[in-house]
Amino acid sequence: MSGPPAGPDARLVPAAAATWAAAWWATGGSAGAVGAAAATAILVAVLAAVRAVRRRSAPVLPAVALVAAAVAVVLAGAAAALSERSAGRWPTWVAGRVVAQLDGTLATDPQRLVGAFPGAGDRYALIVDLASAQARGDVQQLSVPVVVLAPASWRDLSAGHGVVLSGRLAPAQPGDAAAAVVSALGPPLRVDAGSWPWRVADRVRAALRQACTGLPADAGGLLPSLVDGDGSRLPDSLRVDLRTSGLTHLTAVSGANLTIVAESVLWMASVLRAPRAVRVSLLVVALTGFVVLARPSPSVLRAAAMGGVAIVATALSRRPRGLPALAAAAVILLAIDPWLCRSAGFALSVVATAALLTLAPMWAAALSRRMPRPLAVALAAPAAAQVACGPVLVLLQPAVSTVAIPANLLAEPVVAPTTMIGVAVAAVGTVLPPAAHLGAVVAAVGTSWISIVAHCAAGAPVATVPIPAGPAGAGLLAGLEAVVVVLVSPSLRALVVRRLRRPLRRRPPAADRQTVPARFPGAGADVSRRALVGLAGAVLGAAVLWVAGSRSRGTGRGPGFGDWSVAMCDVGQGDATVLRCGDDRAVLVDTGPDPDLVDASLRRLGVRHLDLVVLTHFHADHVGGLAGALRGRAVQRILVSPLAEPAQNAVEVQRLADSLGIPVETARPRLQGAFAHAGWSVGWRVLTPFGPWAPPAPPETDDSDVVNESSVAVAAGVQGPAGAVGVVLLGDLETQGQQALAERLAIGADVLGGPVDVVKVAHHGSAKQHEALYRRIDARVGLIGVGAGNDYGHPAPSALAVMRRAGLIVLRTDTSGDLAVAATPDGGLRLATSRPSGVVA
Repeated sequence: MSGPPAGPDARLVPAAAATWAAAWWATGGSAGAVGAAAATAILVAVLAAVRAVRRRSAPVLPAVALVAAAVAVVLAGAAAALSERSAGRWPTWVAGRVVAQLDGTLATDPQRLVGAFPGAGDRYALIVDLASAQARGDVQQLSVPVVVLAPASWRDLSAGHGVVLSGRLAPAQPGDAAAAVVSALGPPLRVDAGSWPWRVADRVRAALRQACTGLPADAGGLLPSLVDGDGSRLPDSLRVDLRTSGLTHLTAVSGANLTIVAESVLWMASVLRAPRAVRVSLLVVALTGFVVLARPSPSVLRAAAMGGVAIVATALSRRPRGLPALAAAAVILLAIDPWLCRSAGFALSVVATAALLTLAPMWAAALSRRMPRPLAVALAAPAAAQVACGPVLVLLQPAVSTVAIPANLLAEPVVAPTTMIGVAVAAVGTVLPPAAHLGAVVAAVGTSWISIVAHCAAGAPVATVPIPAGPAGAGLLAGLEAVVVVLVSPSLRALVVRRLRRPLRRRPPAADRQTVPARFPGAGADVSRRALVGLAGAVLGAAVLWVAGSRSRGTGRGPGFGDWSVAMCDVGQGDATVLRCGDDRAVLVDTGPDPDLVDASLRRLGVRHLDLVVLTHFHADHVGGLAGALRGRAVQRILVSPLAEPAQNAVEVQRLADSLGIPVETARPRLQGAFAHAGWSVGWRVLTPFGPWAPPAPPETDDSDVVNESSVAVAAGVQGPAGAVGVVLLGDLETQGQQALAERLAIGADVLGGPVDVVKVAHHGSAKQHEALYRRIDARVGLIGVGAGNDYGHPAPSALAVMRRAGLIVLRTDTSGDLAVAATPDGGLRLATSRPSGVVA
């Protein structure tokens, strides 16, 4: 009689998990500490291996030796990389932000960032693997990656190109994969063509893009992204809806694409009756070519490493097994590049693949008893992937998609045929473009269907459900999912039932042991199922209480705030102004320097949705709190200054927005919009930056005055049940910017759009105030965001004198805490502060 089917081979999983944890620690540490840890791991591995040979009856020792050896390899690789980054003059150059001449190779294609000054072109980010650096008369050979922020002259370069550039160095964030952030000073000094594999890949990618010319924007932009990960033509609206509907994985080339290519190669090899050696060789060539074509992103590397493990197993006449291959691939890749452990794309790829290898077959087998096998498989795969990826996705965006499984179920049938047609289109397009275009038209049927599914799913009434942000939310979701997985997985449920019943069962007398059943049918199983259901209910109840508690904590308005219209958050030395456009919705202008402070203030105001976030400029006291503002909130769009300086802050804003799928737009004068919800509305328009004072190109250094003058000034009208409040927010405009705006008001330009009640005083009340501007704005209340005891002397006595002469009542966050302004039915204003004894300047 056959026993139950064997479970997945998980012997390498502990090694993979341990190496991941070790890599995470190592990438945030120093070379010396990581090297010492590597030596310790080697010693543990040797001792465990020797003991295992001597004591063959101790099965745990080989496992310990394997885990320690894997950890040692990863730590050794991390120590070597950290030593490279800390060697020679390089750390001094980076800390000193020197201008250096760098020689290296592009590891990625340029990715568009926010714009520079109007007319100066866009900015792009790319990764360059350096071979040497020259600064201050010294040359150093090194091998480290850097992030380069470059002007539009870099747009047409691609991965594989060799470049020599001049740029200003700046430190990267701790734990970042890049050894520095480099602001390129103009176009590359020299560009060398990549090696022939990269050139062929560029030609194939260009052929696919060309074949999609003339197709509808969604269909034509999605096909290259689906085939080779080229999302350069993917519309922003579709990109956002793909993320909301849980279909964004279709735009990230992964194992599915590699599987399609590999199966096509194997099919051709079987038709030709090729021997095993030829098949292995063809698979190696296909795998390598695919990595070059799709670019070595984390998900592609994971898929390629798994493919490599499978190829080795095939060459050794071993049957490749999924879970060991995945664990081995993770260990190999982390040994090569330990910083992959911090990549969200790599984590999502690994956990999704693990779910497809473990949960999906189990669920498909259970569902196939009640529905046709193909439908069961089609339903189990996206469900398993969604469950596995959920906690990781919550760390990126605190919301759970309710439409991901049905959206994937509807889109999946066309993915494989569309991808295969797209691969053929790319190949044919290099030699016969007209035929390739016809193929692209056929493939557009599939990409159009995927686009329709994404738009419809994202537009569903409750497409996403908010969940607490950060590790707490991820842990909560993981706990809920664990209960659900146990309940819907028969084998796991039986295992848990055994564990639950074991302490309750008394060991029967020896004479009666043969009558005890091996399994637990009937009433006993029902009792255990009820226990599991009760446990699930308890966890669910805790989740409801958690969410309800977080919401109740977020709806307190503070003393006297009531139906506020405009609020200024107390975020220390920085700005964060909130314009209300719904019961729990708002427009946020700047985020202050501290994520926790702005998050807490928005919670006190009851804001859970941000229709728009305006970042007036990229100084840290205006953008440093962005992560806190986005924490647990749905955000529609981010509007930023046209000057992406300081470069490090600009790239961090873009990275955070990209990770959450939030579109970023560059502000320009007269750009406007409106939002309305539940009796509230906000109409807004951009006032600055404009005028001849704007420098023709981004500065080479962080010139604070120039950055301040690039501030996005905004005029807005907040309409509520009790009346309207007109607002002007001046960012950190200095004298020139304020004077330029005042001159426009003096000639009668329709800039403000209506009467102004509240003005956000420029630059935290610095001494650089243009009195004529405040007189022409003619507001009644001035708000100053400023930190108590700051070193800048803000607000300056001269600035307060200007406000008094302009007839303004001034409220300050350093003395009054959170500030709020509300309209009254008689056309007046009601002012409130979070500190009842707040001082009015």
